[in-house]
Amino acid sequence: MARARTLLLAVAIVASILITGAALTGASWLAWARAPLLMPLIVLVTLLWRPLPGLRVLIPLLAAQVFSWFGDIALASEGDYFVLGVGMFLLAQVSYIATFLGIPGNHLLRQRPVVIVPYAVYLAVMLTLVVPKAGDLALPLVVYGTTLTAMAVFAADTWARVPKPAGLLLLFGSILFVTSDSLIALTKFEVVPDNNPVAAVLIGTYCAAQIMLALGVLRGSPQLR
Repeated sequence: MARARTLLLAVAIVASILITGAALTGASWLAWARAPLLMPLIVLVTLLWRPLPGLRVLIPLLAAQVFSWFGDIALASEGDYFVLGVGMFLLAQVSYIATFLGIPGNHLLRQRPVVIVPYAVYLAVMLTLVVPKAGDLALPLVVYGTTLTAMAVFAADTWARVPKPAGLLLLFGSILFVTSDSLIALTKFEVVPDNNPVAAVLIGTYCAAQIMLALGVLRGSPQLR
C-alpha cells in the first residue's frame, strides 16, 4: 500500500507539471492535461495514507478534495459555469476550514491574534481591485474571497498543533491557494491580462496548493488521531 501511495503521489506531481506545461505552452498534444485530472489522484493518495487521521479530519478533508474536483470540472467545462465553479470551491474552502478546526491542540490565533492582520490587509486590497469590476458577481466574490482568506488563516492557526514540516506545508499550501484564486479573479475581471504565462502560474500554484494541503494534514496525522 505504501508503494501504491508513493506511486500515486508521484503521478499527481507529474500530472501537475503537465497541466502547468499545457497552460504555459498551449501545446495541442497536452490538451488532455487539465485541472480535473489532479484531484482524483489526491483523493486516492489520501485514502491510501497510513496512519489515517481521525474521522473529524478525514471526512472534511475528503469533502474539500471532492468539492475542489467538482469546481475544476465546472471551470474547465464549455459554457458559463463560473458561478457554479465558485460555489463548489466555496464548499471546498468551508470543508478545509472544518479540517483544520478538527485538529486538536493549541490554536496559534489565540496566542498571537496579530497573525490575522496581513491576511485581512491582502483581502481588502484584492476586493478593492476586483469588486468595482465585478458587477452582479460582486457579492459572491466578497463571500468567496472572505471564506478563502479564512481558510488560509485557519491553516496558519494549525502551526501550534502539528509537526513543523506539516505546518509549513499547510501554511504555504494555503498561501498558494489564495494566490491561484486571486489570479482567477484578477484575470476574470481584466485587472491583469489573461495569457499563457499567467495561466501557468495560476494552475501551477493551484496544483501545488492542493498537494501541499493534503500532505500537510496527512503528515500530521499521528497527532490528529
